[in-house]
Amino acid sequence: MRRLVFPKLTRSGGSLRAIVVACAVVTCIHEALITQVPITKRDIYYRNVELFKKQLVVDNMVDDLAATFAVTRDELFVRASSKGVFCGSVLSLRLESGTVIAGNDRQPTIIPSGDDIQELIIEEDIAWVMVIEKEAVFQTLCRVGFTRRNAFERPGILLTGKGYPDIATRQMLHKLSTGLPEEWGWR
Repeated sequence: MRRLVFPKLTRSGGSLRAIVVACAVVTCIHEALITQVPITKRDIYYRNVELFKKQLVVDNMVDDLAATFAVTRDELFVRASSKGVFCGSVLSLRLESGTVIAGNDRQPTIIPSGDDIQELIIEEDIAWVMVIEKEAVFQTLCRVGFTRRNAFERPGILLTGKGYPDIATRQMLHKLSTGLPEEWGWR
């Protein structure tokens, strides 16, 4: 028999606040599971900032719940917030819902959760994929249409995680790097 103690005991013995936090997070997760609409850790935090006080409290609680029940965050319908964007009309994303998100050469397109992406659609041969750390540089290159106006003969794709990349951005870059034809020299 396995014994679960949740939440963890503190030096003072226990914490009513920790139980209230756990109940609040579980309530949000339950709602997401019932409605089949994923929620982000950030959404949970903003539902009761006064209770949680810090984003880290929600992050740790969600991770603790997932570990306690031996499931992934995705199985709890908790997703990471998407912050990454891409630029390039040669790339479209077909989502699990059937929706197609088309890229644009001058406007950034938000990268959805990797689990929502069914297929990457490359409209024509591309010469390059450029990952840019700084959002300001990305925005400038996007505004001037760099994906089409450059020294290469073929268009490309700009991608940024706006600093440290989120999970969705890393997943998309992985899908790009493993999904492009070998003759294009990507591997």
